[in-house]
Amino acid sequence: MNIIRLRSVGILLMAILVGCSSQNPQTRLANHGAKESTPAEQINRNNQASLSDELFPVRIKDRTGYIDQNGHQIIPPTFFQGSGFSEGLALAENDDRKLGYIDKQGRVRIDFQFPDAQDFSEGLAAVRVPNGEGWGYIDRTGKVVITPQFKFAGSFHEGLAAVHDHDSFRFINESGEPAFEIPFPNVQELGDYSEGLAFIKTGNLCGFLDKSGKAVIPPTFQSAHSFQEGFAAVKLDGKWGFIDRQGTMKIAPAYELAHAFSEGLAEVKTGQGWGFVDKTGKTAIAPQFAEVGSFSEGLAAVKLNEKWGFINARGEIVIPAQFDFAYDFHHGLANVQTGTAWGYIDRSGGVVWPPQQ
Repeated sequence: MNIIRLRSVGILLMAILVGCSSQNPQTRLANHGAKESTPAEQINRNNQASLSDELFPVRIKDRTGYIDQNGHQIIPPTFFQGSGFSEGLALAENDDRKLGYIDKQGRVRIDFQFPDAQDFSEGLAAVRVPNGEGWGYIDRTGKVVITPQFKFAGSFHEGLAAVHDHDSFRFINESGEPAFEIPFPNVQELGDYSEGLAFIKTGNLCGFLDKSGKAVIPPTFQSAHSFQEGFAAVKLDGKWGFIDRQGTMKIAPAYELAHAFSEGLAEVKTGQGWGFVDKTGKTAIAPQFAEVGSFSEGLAAVKLNEKWGFINARGEIVIPAQFDFAYDFHHGLANVQTGTAWGYIDRSGGVVWPPQQ
């Protein structure tokens, strides 16, 4: 899949290694942009840092700066585009359309030089160098630690990263060496490791590898998402259900679409719309919404009557549907769209940063 840079909406979409899942690895520059397929993107739910330390990108007069959780401007809007922070650094783009990394004081820590790059993960970031040698990895000082050589490169997760090189997929370790020999001759897609397993697609079927490369869940599914909270959504005979880490079907395939568990609930779609099930397969929130996001910080974005709002885990609407789009809550704030303008709200629905172009 090609790398797509959506400059017009201020988003850098790194469609690196799609895998069987529709929940793809992504890096975003200034989260003010195009609507995506359901559900709304999940945003770092498992890394709850201190709210007071978190910064959020905002657009001000065609430039990106950063605010804190109270809406106070911390970094002036001096960058053409900018992403959220990951491991203390954020991707930023200058007027020459080159990418570098800044710290939380707005200082450039890694010079603007890359045509494409990803967020830091486990101390390393995948970058594409300008001389055409391909993708490699840098450390937090900007030093190249894995030589650029790959056609595509994913982020490190659990010590391994999926890469594509010379028409083949493989996993590498943090030294850039192949982690193991993949036990299939025709690998079509690989996913990130999550909870010790990574999905693989071969012969148009999806299964899961452990960290030794063993196919502990053989490729038998038409599609699959990564494991979260002990379950993975899988598609079998045209319907979606959920398996556990042993590959046992725990929630029978009965849904048109399904996505990963978050905070004990998973999004599922029936003919009546999107709703949520718990880990026993019981319907927790009846299917009724046109689109939904994952639960994050106790709330989930939902689309009802062409507008987005938020519900709690009981299915009660706690922030009325009023936005043209809404992302999940992240460190106390959610990015919301009104018309073509983007702003932030808190968990009570209060406006922290008024929507701006």
